[in-house]
Amino acid sequence: MNTKGALAERAAANYLKEKKYKLLDFNYYTRFGEIDLICKDRKNIVFVEVKARSKSIARPKEFVDYNKQQKMIKTAQIYLKSKPVKLSPRFDVIEVFIENNEIKSIQHLENAFQLD
Repeated sequence: MNTKGALAERAAANYLKEKKYKLLDFNYYTRFGEIDLICKDRKNIVFVEVKARSKSIARPKEFVDYNKQQKMIKTAQIYLKSKPVKLSPRFDVIEVFIENNEIKSIQHLENAFQLD
């Protein structure tokens, strides 16, 4: 992973911790794909895709296309089979804006897409 991506993932993890989410897993890989962050709040297990951007006119959701969504869903299903929870799954996207290796802002889009 590049340093911008690692910086963005750490910033997103810290952002979620400040929002009282509990981090369960980081960079969870399967043969189907990867999920950047897996955490939980009071009622959801949250699968998070982190996108680092320097400049952007598009919304974070637009950077997670249908194919990426399907890979995340399949990976999340594998995670849930290996670590069952009684929480509802949710898929979020966090876009981290970075300039000169400095975090400028974080945009969190909850429930960015649904299970099919």
